[in-house]
Amino acid sequence: MSRRQSDKALLDSFVSLCIEHELALDAAKPRRANDLFDRISTITEEIRARQLRKELENFEFHPSPTVRKCAAFNIYRDNPELAASILERVADYGGLAGFSAEMLLQEIKAGRVEPP
Repeated sequence: MSRRQSDKALLDSFVSLCIEHELALDAAKPRRANDLFDRISTITEEIRARQLRKELENFEFHPSPTVRKCAAFNIYRDNPELAASILERVADYGGLAGFSAEMLLQEIKAGRVEPP
């Protein structure tokens, strides 16, 4: 990031990138999806650095299942009960986001994926 965004702009960018990522996956555009994943990772590092993880809890009921899934993954360390609940609800949603949430939760519980 060349210029420091406001906290609100940073969180808005997180949401926008998650939605773009969802659309790229739905459109079977893996290169675009991978690029967006990297950008989401960069933004979430900044969210953690600014100690804004708690703000991600506000996305619990976001219309996009991918936004909910990404937020849940990033709050898991601080609020595992809420994060697991969100991931379970996204898993119940079905589709690619649901499958991804189900696998993510399974891998976290098995200790093969460690939330940031």
